[in-house]
Order: sequence, then structure tokens, then C-alpha cells
Amino acid sequence: MKIVFLLFLLLIGSCSSNNLIFEQENGEKYIIDKSNLKNQNYSINDLIEIVNRIENNKIKKIIESQQNDKDIQSQINKNTFLKKKLAESQNLINNNCGQWYRPELCNKGMDSLEKDKELLVMGEEKLESIKLENELKIKNERKNKKAFINEIINENYAEIHFSKIIYNYTLVDINKIKSIVPAKSIMCFNPVLQEKYYKLWNDYGKINKTNLNYLDKEICNRLVKFDKNN
Repeated sequence: MKIVFLLFLLLIGSCSSNNLIFEQENGEKYIIDKSNLKNQNYSINDLIEIVNRIENNKIKKIIESQQNDKDIQSQINKNTFLKKKLAESQNLINNNCGQWYRPELCNKGMDSLEKDKELLVMGEEKLESIKLENELKIKNERKNKKAFINEIINENYAEIHFSKIIYNYTLVDINKIKSIVPAKSIMCFNPVLQEKYYKLWNDYGKINKTNLNYLDKEICNRLVKFDKNN
């Protein structure tokens, strides 16, 4: 049987040893100080938290965009201007259609009042229509977010999705020369995790599934227990 890269764990000293030692077939050793090793699990709950936060931010940006919408601001300004004109027309009527009757000014005020009232009603209806449309859009966005998160939860097989491990090691080559290899981080993904969850972690968490070398795989197998019963 051809073995490209064989690693096995050596138990040195007592069970309280702070080192993990892996030895290659050719005699090279990899010594990992467990006290410098960091291991953190990420579960379905962590994914939901990230998705929920990002989707909420998207909705928040939509609301902000609606509040700064030029059509809404333009219509508000038009309605404000019409209300000012209505007040002016009413003043014309009050001052020229009573005891001191001035036909030209009185008629001007009456005509403007009716015209501007009609325009204001149309303007307020248009503004209300835009607001209702925006509220419906936000309602649908929230509904879609809830359905999306429920789908993520219901289709999930694994409670723990992956473990992030940060480690460094001392390499002892075949000539017994030691060299310290800088720390690196690896992602140990649960083998039962479906492809869609890899994509979700990539899209929302910027977590990529990277290729692991043989030592990385051995560390994952040794340190990560996806089954809670283990």
C-alpha cells in the first residue's frame, strides 16, 4: 500500500503533556504546543446571527433611502407651497369679499382657493400613496427575511458547522534541526454540512472553504468533535 504522507500521534510523558506530536514516516516531527492553540466552534446559531444582522442592515438602508427619496421630498415641498398659497388666498377672501368688497381681488382669491385645494388634495393623496408603497416594500422585505432564516434553520443538518483553529508548530527535520513555523488558521468544516451552508458562510461571513494539507486534516480530526456525544 502506497502511503504518501503518514502521520500518527505519539503520546509522550503523561496524559497531562502540553504537546501534540505528529511524526511523518521519514522521521520528521511536528510539535504543537497546546497552550498556544486556539479552537473556536461556529454553529448554526452563529450563522443565523450574522445573516439576521446583515439582512436587518439591508432593510435599514432601504428605509434610509426612502426617507431621502427625491420624489417624496419634492411632493412635500409642493404640498407645503400649496398650503402657503391657500393661506394667502384665504387672506384675499377675508380682506376683499366682506364689508370692503373688491370684486377683482375677491374673485382671484376664490379661484385660487378652489384650484389650490384640489391640487393639495391630489398632492396629499400622491404622498400617501408613496408612503404606503414604501411601507409595503419594507413589510415584504421583513417577511422575506423571516422566511429565509426559517429555511436556513429547517434545512440544517449540523449544529456545529465548523471549527476555527489557530496553531503554530515546531518542525524537527530528519537531521534533528528545529525550526518554528509561524501561526496559521484553518477551518475544519463539518463533513455533513450541505453545500448551501458553505455558500452562506462565504456570502455572509466571508468564510471560505480552503484546502487543508495533511497536517491540517490530522489536527482537525484530532481536536474537533462535531458529534456532541463524542
